[in-house]
Amino acid sequence: MVSILVTEYVVSTCSQEKCYRSLLSEAYGMVLAVTEALARAGANVFVTVSKYVANCFENMNRIVVENSYMDFVEEMSKHVDYVIAIAPPLELVEIVGRIGKKFLGPSYKLVKIFSNKYETTSTLSKCSVKTPYTKLLSREDNVKNALKDFEMPIVIKPAMSAGSECNYIVNNVDEAIKYVEKAFGCDPLGHVVLQEYVEGVHGSISSVFNGEKLVFYSLNLQLVSLDGNRFVYRGNVLPIRNQRYVQWARNILESMSSCLNGLGGYIGVDVVWNDSGMYVVEVNPRITTSAIGIANIYKDFGHVLLKTKSNGIFLGDVVNGYAYVVKASKILRECLFTCSEISEEICKLVVGKASSLKEVFDIIGEETRNIIYRVDEDLF
Repeated sequence: MVSILVTEYVVSTCSQEKCYRSLLSEAYGMVLAVTEALARAGANVFVTVSKYVANCFENMNRIVVENSYMDFVEEMSKHVDYVIAIAPPLELVEIVGRIGKKFLGPSYKLVKIFSNKYETTSTLSKCSVKTPYTKLLSREDNVKNALKDFEMPIVIKPAMSAGSECNYIVNNVDEAIKYVEKAFGCDPLGHVVLQEYVEGVHGSISSVFNGEKLVFYSLNLQLVSLDGNRFVYRGNVLPIRNQRYVQWARNILESMSSCLNGLGGYIGVDVVWNDSGMYVVEVNPRITTSAIGIANIYKDFGHVLLKTKSNGIFLGDVVNGYAYVVKASKILRECLFTCSEISEEICKLVVGKASSLKEVFDIIGEETRNIIYRVDEDLF
C-alpha cells in the first residue's frame, strides 16, 4: 500500500496567535477532498495539522506539528512514499527543495518558475502559449516609467502570492501608484508584476501529469468579483464542456507538455478567454481549490492523483452534471463543525453537485451575483 503525507501550510501552522483565517475554509476543503480521494484509491494517508486545529481532523490519520513546520515536514517525508504539499509559493519552494523527489508534483525547477508570476508568463510565452504582457517591478523601479508600456486598465499583483491575494485592477496612474505599494506589502520578496488586462471569462484548468504525459484535465469556471479595485475569488463551477474552450485548454496543456521538462502531479492553470483565444495568467504547481469540486463529482480522482489511470481523461467525458465550490460571505446552512474557534470559517465553504447549470446557480446565485463576466448556458 502506497503511503502519502498530505501537508497543507495553513492548517499545519495555524495558532491562536497567528492564523490565515481567511484561507481556512479552502485549506480545510482541499485537505479533506484529497485525503478522502486518496483513501478511496487504497492509499495510506497521513495529514499534518497544528495543535490548534487538530480536533477538526479527528477522522483522519493526523500528525500534530510539534516543532518547526519545515523541519517537521522534511523529517516526516522520510517515512512515506510521497508528499502532497499545498502552500503559498515561497513556502512551497522551500518544502520541495527539502523533500526532493518525494513531492508528488512537478520538478523543483518548475515549482520555482511557476511560483513566480513573471517567470511563469515569460516561460510559457516561449512555449507558444498565449500570455498577457507582464512586467516585473522592484521597489527601485519607477512606476510611471513602467506604465508607459501599458494601456489602461492593467492588473497589479505580487510576483509571489497565493490565490487572488492583493490582486488589483487599476484605471489610471494615481491608482497604479497606490496599488503597486499595496502589492509590494503582500510579496515576501518585494516584487510586483504589472500585467496587461485581458477582458473575458475567468477560469482554470486542473491537470494531472505523469512525467510529460497528460493523465487528466478539467476546465473550470472561476467565480471572480471586484471589491473596489481588488479581485475577489469566490469559488468555481465545473466542468465546462464547451468543445471550443475545452480544445483551447487541451492545446495549452499539450504545448506545456512538449515544451517543458519536469511536469508531474497536479498543476492548476489560471486562464482568461475571449474571442481571441485563451490566455494563461498564472500557474499553481500544487493542488488548487478546484480539486474539491473534482473529488466531489469524480470518485476515481484518487486513482488519477496516484497515476493508476493514465488515458488523458477529460472530466466532462466521465461525469454527469456539475460540481460547485463557493466561499460564501456568510454561513448559508447549519454549521455542524464544533471543532474549535475556526469552525465558523470552515462552514463558509459551500460544496455540492447538481444535475444542471440552472440548479447550480439557483443554489449559489446570491453569492455570484457580482461576478465580472456574463454566465450563460453556451459557456458550458
